[in-house]
Amino acid sequence: MRKIRHLKTGQALVEFALAATLIFFLLAAAVDLGLIFFSIQGLHNAAQEGAAYGSRWLTGSNPRALNLNAIRDRVRHESGAKGGIGFVNLLDLNNDGIRDVGPNDNAVVGANGTTYQTMPDGTRVIDNFIQIQLLDDTDTNGDPMNDLVGGQPTPCVNPAAPQALCYIRVTVQLNYKTVFPLTPAFGRTTLLHSSYIVRLRDGYSQGGAATMPGVFQTVTVPPTPTTPPTPTPTPCTTPGTPTLSGSKSGNNASLSWTAVTGATQYNVYQATGSGSYSVVATIPATSASITLGGGTGTVNKFKVSAVNACGTEGSQSSFVSMTK
Repeated sequence: MRKIRHLKTGQALVEFALAATLIFFLLAAAVDLGLIFFSIQGLHNAAQEGAAYGSRWLTGSNPRALNLNAIRDRVRHESGAKGGIGFVNLLDLNNDGIRDVGPNDNAVVGANGTTYQTMPDGTRVIDNFIQIQLLDDTDTNGDPMNDLVGGQPTPCVNPAAPQALCYIRVTVQLNYKTVFPLTPAFGRTTLLHSSYIVRLRDGYSQGGAATMPGVFQTVTVPPTPTTPPTPTPTPCTTPGTPTLSGSKSGNNASLSWTAVTGATQYNVYQATGSGSYSVVATIPATSASITLGGGTGTVNKFKVSAVNACGTEGSQSSFVSMTK
């Protein structure tokens, strides 16, 4: 009888050990999944804050442009000066224990004296973990993500054009470190991200009271209306390619190019390090001063293209490069 009692006790211990292992594993997975859910929610809130601000507050008068530094600053401080929501630190998105932007928690992106943590390729961490895109809704269905060119959404080249239907997309990423390494489905570090898309709402006009009084006009309908002649449309031809030249002036690139017949404005493209080209300015002039991106030693490349009154863009010029 005593031997049977000992056997039952051993069996219970074995069963408890097996069940406890499974229960602890499920508990660890539930904790990590819960933290991941709340982290993604925090990233979504931050992306929404940046997109809402960027869609409303464009800078400049001719042309209008996104204030990229201000948008990234709104994302980082979405939850206040400390940048944290209890589950994710928006001031340290690569989660290495070092501020992405320094020297302190109140540092403002783009301000004098601000320091930036960089990636191995020399680009800023904040530019990689807070990505901002201007997208064109070419089919006007309210979803710019399905207007693909080469597998990628169509960029909005000139947001100030009357016929443009542009959206801003802000994507915030985070290197999430699992609390319990017992969840192999995610690994020790998992890249989380969340995006928010909203249509540009900036009216491209300055506020204020009306400068001219209202005018009332009486129109007399003629007894025999005549049909006006049909105007002959003026054909739009693709503008030519400008010749680009430039020189370095401090931390700026002084660019100039030849005028192109029929062009009403020019798109200036910039690529930092190994990154792809993106439009950084749309101007009617034939010269521009562009801030060099990245850290010291980073190669910046520039191109320029002409755009006519119909919005048709010509070929991009040969690139000009210079090192910051």
